[in-house]
Amino acid sequence: MKVFRVFYYTLMFAAWFYGQYSGSRIAFLLFLIQLFVLLTALCLNLWTIFSFAYVQTLSSTEAQKGQTVTLHLGIYNDKPFPFTHMKVHIEAPAPEDCRDLIINLAPQKNATFDFNLSLPYRGEFMIGMTRLDIQDLFGLFPMHIDMRWLSYYHQQRLLVYPQLLDFTLPPSAQRSSAGQSGPAALFTSGQDEFSHLRPWVAGDNASRIHWKASIKTRSLSTRQYQDPTGENCLIFIDTQTIQENSIVTADRMTECATALLHAHLVQKDCARLCCGDALYLEVKAAFSLADFPVRHQWLALLPFRMKNAEEGAQRLLQLATLDLPDHIYLIGSRFSPELAQALAQLPVSAHYWLADPLDEQRAFVADPVQLASFHEKNLLFFLQRQLGGDEQ
Repeated sequence: MKVFRVFYYTLMFAAWFYGQYSGSRIAFLLFLIQLFVLLTALCLNLWTIFSFAYVQTLSSTEAQKGQTVTLHLGIYNDKPFPFTHMKVHIEAPAPEDCRDLIINLAPQKNATFDFNLSLPYRGEFMIGMTRLDIQDLFGLFPMHIDMRWLSYYHQQRLLVYPQLLDFTLPPSAQRSSAGQSGPAALFTSGQDEFSHLRPWVAGDNASRIHWKASIKTRSLSTRQYQDPTGENCLIFIDTQTIQENSIVTADRMTECATALLHAHLVQKDCARLCCGDALYLEVKAAFSLADFPVRHQWLALLPFRMKNAEEGAQRLLQLATLDLPDHIYLIGSRFSPELAQALAQLPVSAHYWLADPLDEQRAFVADPVQLASFHEKNLLFFLQRQLGGDEQ
């Protein structure tokens, strides 16, 4: 097509110059015929761009890593003239699901497609058409349009949550001992302490509904109490920039945090989820599974953009000393001496887990800190080995 296009334009301008030089009517007639064909191709392209209608929907705007969603795409020509040749590029979360569609629509015809898209990574993705290539029959006037530049066009937004592993903490004696010797001993003995208000969910006790707050907000609010016998744990994620396989490594780190958070909330422990990035939004401590969805979304959007490890260490000390937990989980990509030193300053037991291989010659931690790596290991098996959870 490109060779033909060069030949066509060369012949067109040659006819015009020859007509100007010799005054030949045949040369001018040839030039006008070629110009008319070119204008016709341009008009048909513009007609196609401004006339075609489309429908683009996702079966779900939220999903979990490992699941699939369906993208429904329909392009319609309800006009009395045909559309020119179109090539539409479809963007998907997985590179192997991205594709180009070749579409030729006659008058009063339509084309519909349903694509099953895999979700190999967590995060927020824009799904749907991105680039539209229009080309006339002779290939004289190709047009390339990035539809994302158009004010009226919006791709479908998809939020992919980290995969939730079926992991269960052991019903060990840590909870009872934490309730007597840890920070939980400050709670009133035998009574739950009020923590905060949260939206009502099905299954909540009606006696815990806060009616005054519900009337003000016009939605049911429930009193959330802190269990005095539950363990108080801090899950801290090192959000330094990941050097290699950043997407895969970030996925495994957030999956590890998701499994820990969910397991602690199942047994009604107080769990705080935080990261070293002070600019990223904060979430309050969680006490029950009703608090899990917000934290799950927090993990899905968590960015790994920090450059200074010292800032993360200072933030860990600040968060831990503000409300001393019974146990700390520190999840990072590579070993950080600054974070290890910060853990050594805290008088609590801790696990320091790394997604990268562990260099035993360079990685040193204080005695209360247990250092391990889940690099290229089954994450569920790793958690069971480290914490003694039940295999299901």
